[in-house]
Amino acid sequence: MTLTPAQMNKLSYILTTSEYDRLVKTLGSRVPLPRRPSADEAHVNRFISNEDQLELVVSRHAIRLLALVFTFGVVYENLLLGLLRRQKLSSILRSLRVSSSLRLASFVAGFSACYRLVLSRLRSTLPDYASDSKTDRSRQQLSSLKRIKNKLLLSDGLPPFLAALIASPIILLEPRGQRRVTISVYSLTRALHGMIVGAGNKRWLPQAMIEGRWWWGGHIVFALANGLLLHSFVYNPSTFPAAYSSFILRFSSAYLPARPAQLPASAPWLTPRDIIAAIAESSRLRWPAFVSPLIHPSAPRSFDNPILNKITPILDRTHPGHSRLVCAFLHPDQTECQSVARNFITREALSASKLFGALSLLGLLIRWKKSLRTPDESIYRALLSTTTSSLFLSLSLGTSWSMVCALQHYLPNSFLKTKRFFVQGFLAALWVGLVGGRRTMDLGLYASRTAIQCVWDTAVAKKQIRSIPHGDVLVFAFSMSTLMTLHDAYPTCINSAFVRGALDRIGGPSHAEEKARQQLLEEKKRRGSRNTYVPNTSG
Repeated sequence: MTLTPAQMNKLSYILTTSEYDRLVKTLGSRVPLPRRPSADEAHVNRFISNEDQLELVVSRHAIRLLALVFTFGVVYENLLLGLLRRQKLSSILRSLRVSSSLRLASFVAGFSACYRLVLSRLRSTLPDYASDSKTDRSRQQLSSLKRIKNKLLLSDGLPPFLAALIASPIILLEPRGQRRVTISVYSLTRALHGMIVGAGNKRWLPQAMIEGRWWWGGHIVFALANGLLLHSFVYNPSTFPAAYSSFILRFSSAYLPARPAQLPASAPWLTPRDIIAAIAESSRLRWPAFVSPLIHPSAPRSFDNPILNKITPILDRTHPGHSRLVCAFLHPDQTECQSVARNFITREALSASKLFGALSLLGLLIRWKKSLRTPDESIYRALLSTTTSSLFLSLSLGTSWSMVCALQHYLPNSFLKTKRFFVQGFLAALWVGLVGGRRTMDLGLYASRTAIQCVWDTAVAKKQIRSIPHGDVLVFAFSMSTLMTLHDAYPTCINSAFVRGALDRIGGPSHAEEKARQQLLEEKKRRGSRNTYVPNTSG
């Protein structure tokens, strides 16, 4: 069976002829596929010569991007999250959801196709609008406004900016919700980071900022964002990401008293969020003292506060040596705050090492070729990453919790009664220096975009600002336009390999890098032609 011209025309939007030939050769013995006609026929030659047409290339890239994002989304949303929730594989397969992944894949593929088509059109048409008449060639005859207009129209950065701006409304294929906001804020932080790197490359920033000295860098970005996040975690739980909150509480068991085994099932007990709410309420009341009901049985056992009344089951069992209310319900059995902090760091470091060890092992499996090529280096890096990440998590959380106790002893009760949580978050986050390298900036960007979302949602919830309809779409439009401009015209501004790879798949290779590569090849050809030895054949 042979493909007809109409079938070959449709096939060219999905595969090239060489790719189809390889597919037939690979699957020919298992799945019989129709073969294409020989290249001697006229219509076959026409199809092969037209394979590089823009529409066909864009279609093939968009379909592959659709399949890639869809597959990743299905695996992540169903398999990985299901396994993390300890669901059985059979249960995961029965409750398989694909609609969310399909919407995300359609948005990414649609943006890519629209961007590439519009970019090609703008590159060919924008220079035509520049003033290029012979009478206006000289700079003296051109007005300053016209020179600016010509420079802008002839710049390498304008076409990708406009193309991304035109393609951005396709994000509306993704329904309104947390994921769309996350995509927009991620684009914003990456665009801001790229602009800062570009300003450093242009020497527009101080030398200390360019070199990344101790007072400037990803660790400071992470510390500032973490201070805002800790304050939001305590005082604004409704706008704090639920997954992030669960992660923090999961590794904070030493400061969250467990329900006693002998307590009747009908008796009330606190949830972790009740304990956090009690900390927030205690800070508003200027960190009250603790009066033990064991030593002072005649003292009132209830508070004139519904939030603090919930902690009475813990206070009834608290060691009478406590003098501070918050210490009394955070670690009721131990009066030494330092001892609790040491035990917390040790226990959570071991617990976190299991999580990060599994992630490092997964990374070795994903990069299995490199792991087999350099096994010693790969294992060393995996162990180092597991150790530093576990220490960073346990020390940062331990510092945050222990400083709740420490600042009560060393600061006046009315001094920074609620703002001290920002200070605690800032100081605790400085342990990110243990991670080091580019991961510090990645963590800083992650924390900053989470903090931006929290601050914005809190301001909207408190009616301090008005919510902008489709504001996430506007943020995505200008952020993605900036990102695509940096990627296409100034690729050195994007120093993340992951972001560069993603933008390559979405927007194609960087125009500036392609131009530089072409110039390098031409320069090598010129040097080769000059260095070629021509023997003297005369005489």
